[in-house]
Amino acid sequence: MPKFVIERQYLLPIYQRLIIEAETLEEACAEAVDPALHDWDDADEDFDGCGATTINAAREIPDGLAEQVERGEIHAGSFLWEDQPGYGPRLDIPKQYQ
Repeated sequence: MPKFVIERQYLLPIYQRLIIEAETLEEACAEAVDPALHDWDDADEDFDGCGATTINAAREIPDGLAEQVERGEIHAGSFLWEDQPGYGPRLDIPKQYQ
């Protein structure tokens, strides 16, 4: 039976409410997104507002590599994202799981 490496994710909104004094909204927005001016240390995670779990990427593990991937000799992330001879193509994710 085939084995696959699948990367799943859900996007967790993290929000922060800033009070910024500026001449215009554009200047205030520019300051708000500047990581040099505002860090995320006091941000809140919004678990209620996160999206559904989606599949980000998948690749079938060739027979000769299954044990190496399972034992961690080939890191699952490297197997999934590096284009090495013998790894095969990343697979198209069915639309309902994207």
